[in-house]
Amino acid sequence: MNTLDSACSPTLNGCYSISLPVDLGTERAIYIEDCTFTNGGTGRYYSTFDTDSGAGRVVIRNNAFQGVVYAHWTRNNTIAGVKYEVYHNRISCDSGNSTFLRLEAGTGVIWGNTITGCGTGIVIDERRGEQFETSGTLGACDGTKAWDGNIEPSGWPCLGQVGRGPGTPGHQASAPLYAWKNGSDAGCATGGTCANAVNVGVMHVGGPVQSMVFLKSTPHANGDVDFVNSGSTPMPGYAAFIYPHPLQTRNTALAPPTNLNATPQ
Repeated sequence: MNTLDSACSPTLNGCYSISLPVDLGTERAIYIEDCTFTNGGTGRYYSTFDTDSGAGRVVIRNNAFQGVVYAHWTRNNTIAGVKYEVYHNRISCDSGNSTFLRLEAGTGVIWGNTITGCGTGIVIDERRGEQFETSGTLGACDGTKAWDGNIEPSGWPCLGQVGRGPGTPGHQASAPLYAWKNGSDAGCATGGTCANAVNVGVMHVGGPVQSMVFLKSTPHANGDVDFVNSGSTPMPGYAAFIYPHPLQTRNTALAPPTNLNATPQ
């Protein structure tokens, strides 16, 4: 997925990945589960996980960690993260980490996490939309680029922004980010009592336009929304992939393939 795709215009990393279904709740992702991450001392900023390029897809579940799950923004010649499923984790923050999840690209589900000491919790933003990012192949999302959706004069929806799913540059389908049952209660991560106190919020990163123009839980001009704070109600139709991951419990060697053919050259 990190190979430049010349079939995509402009030529970008990750075009093949965004052409595929989001595939929530399937094996089609990198799975990080049953791990413990520590940040080596109070006040140190670090990322537990960071998708920088190539339209990555990741599921982070049943972990204990300090730090930030992060998706960089779509920029230069790369589409950033596509899919995030983050659930049944126990997260703590300190003075160096005020949020446990920051998405600047992609979509997915954030649910059933116990979060303590994180002042801002879950934040999303759109740097190209804010015109904080104006350089590189993609430049700013400002209504003038063919690879953005340009449904609204602002350029919304921007290529690879939070809340967009399958498609091609300029033609990505709506796929809102969903969040539910996140909070400080121990039961949030275990299926017990959860006050749903931690929700998705939109962050302004300092550009001349605010991310709130591009990221809304209320309808855009065509009726699409970018994210949904769903309280205690799961995303309709969503089901998590089997836990533990089948590769964790496999204790026998894989059978050798039986359908190989060699063709002389």
